Amino acid sequence: MPRHVGLTLLVSATLLVPGSAVASGGHGREFRITPDNQPGSYQRLDGTRDALHDACASRRRQQVDPSIAVNPRNPRVIAAGAMDACIAFRNPAPAPQPQHALGLYRSTDDGRTWGASLFPGYVVSDTGPTSELGCTMHAQPSLAFDRQGRLFYAASCPVFSGLGTLDFQVGVATFDRDGSRFVQAVRADATPPPDQERVRSTDWLTLEVDTTHSRHAGNVYVAYNECAGSAPRGPCANENESVIHVVRSTDHGRTFSAPAVIAGPEGGFAGVPDLAVGPDGAVHLTFRTSPTAGQRPVWITRSTDGGATFSPPTLVARFTTFDADQFSGAAALQCGDGPFSCPSGFNLAPFRSFAQVTADWSGVHVIFNQELPSGQSKVFVRNSPNGVTWPAPPVQIDTVAQGHQWWPDIESTGRVITAVFLDSRGDPAYAPDRPPGNTAAGTNPGPSVHTYVARSRDGGRTWKQRRISRQPSTPNYETYLDARLPWYGNRISLSAVAGAGVLAAWTDSRDVVPGDDTRPDSRENGFDVHAPCAWAPNTVAGPPVGYQAPAPSDPCLDQGGLDLNIYGAWVGRGRGKSH
Repeated sequence: MPRHVGLTLLVSATLLVPGSAVASGGHGREFRITPDNQPGSYQRLDGTRDALHDACASRRRQQVDPSIAVNPRNPRVIAAGAMDACIAFRNPAPAPQPQHALGLYRSTDDGRTWGASLFPGYVVSDTGPTSELGCTMHAQPSLAFDRQGRLFYAASCPVFSGLGTLDFQVGVATFDRDGSRFVQAVRADATPPPDQERVRSTDWLTLEVDTTHSRHAGNVYVAYNECAGSAPRGPCANENESVIHVVRSTDHGRTFSAPAVIAGPEGGFAGVPDLAVGPDGAVHLTFRTSPTAGQRPVWITRSTDGGATFSPPTLVARFTTFDADQFSGAAALQCGDGPFSCPSGFNLAPFRSFAQVTADWSGVHVIFNQELPSGQSKVFVRNSPNGVTWPAPPVQIDTVAQGHQWWPDIESTGRVITAVFLDSRGDPAYAPDRPPGNTAAGTNPGPSVHTYVARSRDGGRTWKQRRISRQPSTPNYETYLDARLPWYGNRISLSAVAGAGVLAAWTDSRDVVPGDDTRPDSRENGFDVHAPCAWAPNTVAGPPVGYQAPAPSDPCLDQGGLDLNIYGAWVGRGRGKSH
């Protein structure tokens, strides 16, 4: 029986209006989704404004980790989510981490103009959260519409207590009327016993909706890492302690089931899940397990009973991962300035290899990036007629000799498959043994990363690719932790609706204003950003001194130095039957 989780996040509004943010959208053209430099562009869900939304509209802060969703009932309506750092406060004090909310962006005209609001339960001050769930921050957005125009928005909701983490919750908000009216937000993961709250966490969630005409049509599925270990270390700090939970809602997001538990072979680690629903309503789940002999296995399992049970996992591929920590010299996924510098001397935003999945009338298709023997990272797709057998080896999308590729996503409409990924083939300092966007000396070679798409019309056997971003990005700008560390999120996103097209969304640095960090431990490497603040002292990583000034809400941080934004583009018309 479904487990009722009717605990509702704080919200006092009903309607998300389109807003007036201007973008040059439409099919075949890119547009900016996040309107954080236009006063009045962020509004409450009832169309009114408050001090928090006014601050988000004018603070030029970071938006990363996009999730994009096209409405199959009315494809001119698009919704997007992203981690949004416009909410500026630090918790738990005095730990040196600014927290963030999730932005909710909506367009009713094919992406030409966008309105913005915040995920229900947002933080309302610079000193802490106010919501019934007590969320201190939100993260990991994942959005999808159903065929009736309901929008479902899943998010991670950590609850902090002092310097530790009390709980990591998974929240799902529901909006009806083509995503314009908030209905409810509930906790989707199982509430742990009180003695387990501080020793478990959740991470890497993904949401999918069954838009087919199968007997499970309308089901909402959420998969996430469920981790043992001490929660104060952060969400799933040791991925070798996790399994995957999949919960489902059969009543449009009002309640969610007890989880189906998916572990690796012989009950081992399983993590970094992705979901897809095939045209017959079968649910496909990919995940990765611990590496062996330097190779990372990727597996797939499926459910034919609406997510109640899943088959034993089948191996899709083993490959050499392309992860940021291999370039840090210190097993770190991020490298920046001062106390955050790494022995290698490189600046690094986090990245790592993982798999994504889609399913259509030609079969099941799993995409991943892997490191070649040369050191170059390339994107591969492996295709199966049914998600069980894998008769052909993985297909490399291209053979371009220069540039790393990473963060792939994949979607399909009918028999047209689309992939999106980041690509550094335009990096003037590219070398296969260096991370993207770094010279050999660890300096900035200039904007070097573009977003590319590739499309296949023969079941994933052959691909044609093209660039969709008009301007290159610099992913290693120091925009995080008071302008000391790079931050570019963890993924980019696709959404596809047959007959309407395929839409991509990605993090972009073109609006970041470079600068000069005058702190005495700052390296002159070209990755500094414009933040004309009186830093005091902000030269060490944490207690007993820690980050004390400027205040996170100080206007000195709003001058464009932190201004990562989400951009999007229609990348092609889909053909064939929608699933």
